[in-house]
Amino acid sequence: PLDNPDSPYSYGSTTYLIEKFNIEYFSSFKEYHTDTKSKNIKFETDFSAFAISDFKNFEESYLQALPFAIQEVSNIFGILDAFTEKKIYLESEATKAAFLDNLSNTKILHIATHSEVSEQDPLFSIIYLNNSDNTSISNALYAYELFNHRLNNELIMLNSCSSGSGSYLQGSGIMGITRALRYAGTKSMALNVWAVNDKVASEYASVFYASLNKGKSKSESVRDAKLHLLHNGNANPHYWGAFILTGDTSPLIKRPGNSGLLFILLIVFILSVSIYIKKDNYLGSREV
Repeated sequence: PLDNPDSPYSYGSTTYLIEKFNIEYFSSFKEYHTDTKSKNIKFETDFSAFAISDFKNFEESYLQALPFAIQEVSNIFGILDAFTEKKIYLESEATKAAFLDNLSNTKILHIATHSEVSEQDPLFSIIYLNNSDNTSISNALYAYELFNHRLNNELIMLNSCSSGSGSYLQGSGIMGITRALRYAGTKSMALNVWAVNDKVASEYASVFYASLNKGKSKSESVRDAKLHLLHNGNANPHYWGAFILTGDTSPLIKRPGNSGLLFILLIVFILSVSIYIKKDNYLGSREV
């Protein structure tokens, strides 16, 4: 905060840095100097989303349900009306095989499921997905498996617990899922650095994508979503401070111009010219 709150628990009575500035994150100094601006790449799909809400049949019994995950991607699917080619994979369809098939061919990849960062061995950090054969055993996707893929995604949003955390390696940045995805070529990633409430994460994602859909930059969209949570929900930074974006911050689409205003100005110009011509002809006829 930029000033002291009224009390230790009066989170809404102070001003936070995010309310004054647009903040960008980089996991390492090398990444800051890397040109991550996208090339003209043609993707098969604009938006692909994978969501799992029900984990009761997973062998990892400690994985709690994420009731808002399905609703989250359904909302985003409708919000992104500036993008045409969209796919969503829900529950049993959100398999490891489908994920890997779409991984390199989609502009935006959104993942709403559980993930787990291994502090002992970051390469064994996990994204939990379903099995293709619908057995009760989950098909975990390990971070080391991502190193073998060549990615060009403009954005990957891993909206799961602590997806942006992990051990720090000097010169390389945060290890784990984020490192694997960045190494594979992802331009930018939207992540959570600590566990967040399922409903809050869903609301954050909806506002974030709504801003992207308007042509705002990724960093501006993160700020919009954080400010929405800050001003409309619990101001405690625990609920909105976990969300970060690393890598390229440029917009995904061009910000639409004010075409309505241009149209009105064009009509006014045409009418003005028309009136001038008629007046000139009228004066000319009187002089004959």
